[in-house]
Amino acid sequence: ATKYLNRSSRTVGMYLPTEKPEKTTVPETPSLAKMIGDYKGRESISQGEAFDVSPDNIQERTKVLTLKSGTEVALLPKKTRGNSVNLRLTLRYGSAETLGDLVKATEFLPSMMLRGTSKYTRQELQDALDKQRASLAGSGSPGTITFSVETKRDNLPAVLELLQQVLREPTFPDEELGIIQRSQVAGWEKQLFDPQALATTAVRRHISAWPKGDPRYVATIEEELEWTKQVTTDQLKTLHSKFLTPEYGQLAIVGDFDPEEIVPLCEKMLANWKSEQPYERMTNKASTKPGGSKEINTPDKKNAVYFSAMSFAMDDSDPDYPEMVLGDFLFGGGSLSSRLGNRVRQKEGLSYGVGCGFNASSLDERAAFYIYAISNPDNVPKLKTVIDEELAKLLKDGPTEAEVEEAKTGYLQKQTVARSSDSSLARILSENLYIGRTMDYYTKLEATIPTVTPEEIRKAFNAHIQPKKLYTVVAGDFEKTGEDSPQE
Repeated sequence: ATKYLNRSSRTVGMYLPTEKPEKTTVPETPSLAKMIGDYKGRESISQGEAFDVSPDNIQERTKVLTLKSGTEVALLPKKTRGNSVNLRLTLRYGSAETLGDLVKATEFLPSMMLRGTSKYTRQELQDALDKQRASLAGSGSPGTITFSVETKRDNLPAVLELLQQVLREPTFPDEELGIIQRSQVAGWEKQLFDPQALATTAVRRHISAWPKGDPRYVATIEEELEWTKQVTTDQLKTLHSKFLTPEYGQLAIVGDFDPEEIVPLCEKMLANWKSEQPYERMTNKASTKPGGSKEINTPDKKNAVYFSAMSFAMDDSDPDYPEMVLGDFLFGGGSLSSRLGNRVRQKEGLSYGVGCGFNASSLDERAAFYIYAISNPDNVPKLKTVIDEELAKLLKDGPTEAEVEEAKTGYLQKQTVARSSDSSLARILSENLYIGRTMDYYTKLEATIPTVTPEEIRKAFNAHIQPKKLYTVVAGDFEKTGEDSPQE
């Protein structure tokens, strides 16, 4: 008792009797049927169909037609979760000769078209979209403007009316232009001292083949800042009234919709719309500039950025394209489990993030390969050495069988996932219309991928990737290297 019944283990209670104890009355449980009455819950959400995203099935399910306006259309109706539907409309206009002085205005155009129409202010337009549970976004570049829509089946007709307002009757309010300009000016001013922006811009300028004055010219950050300030509503109105036309456009709709109902509405939306200025596709080409390197000092920036790239003549129908895609994937374009990720980040601890990328045009003989990394400025010299070593090793010995098999699986899974998104699928179908291809291209590509060998990847990389042609830029605070800089 002495051992276990000590003072700290005791619990003491007192009983205080009362003449009229207070008791809680628990009411009877009411009838659930009476409580519910004639209430009916919301309709169950449509779960959609188990859609096969293979290229062959997509091709079989897609209907292609041309509107009276000249716009090419790809329609893929299917049952979707929540009756969702995605639409993507791209209009192409102007030429290299006619758009040279309007480059920055072409980038502002879609945003400004969404800032007010003859019927709606910006807020009224947004309220109308919210009412239809729809999103409408725009993007633009010289000669191209794209609008993307996501909504529900029953709301698509009303959303098309709103899109028609945006396309045909924008008002380009001066005050809205000022809002966008101030925001973009602040962004460009910030990039003047940003290592990543400075490094990527310097490399992009070097591997570009186009001179100043051409719409394809890659501007400096200082030029971007100055041109942003110079955009006027008159320029935007000129682009809209004299350049825009649906004649060379592409429209893709994917999801839950009725083509017989929607196609006439699209015809109406784009009818009787001509441009004064002719359209001519702006081609692209690889740069013939030699490789090299550059260092940009950015005081008081904790991280340094490494960016290296080259352009070369190749399109995505080239016999070496599958090998290049897989080589890029296993070298650093797929995931952290890659040549660059394993060596630079995991083993050496030299980078916060590292990878590479490869892309090739579908219409022009122009491809690009690039390598990027974010690092402590102190680590940049060793980082450059290690990246050079890994690229040289891949070119000399090629990848292993295990790396190639893993890359094949990862790449094919990535394509499947992309086609599982209706917005991505709408983009693919729209691009197919523009390029003049069908999903058969992807069927053949994905049938070739499993047959690629390590030696074929080595040969393809040696044929196209030449380290001496890489242009490398590092940007960071190199004046403080060795001074108590943050460690990985």
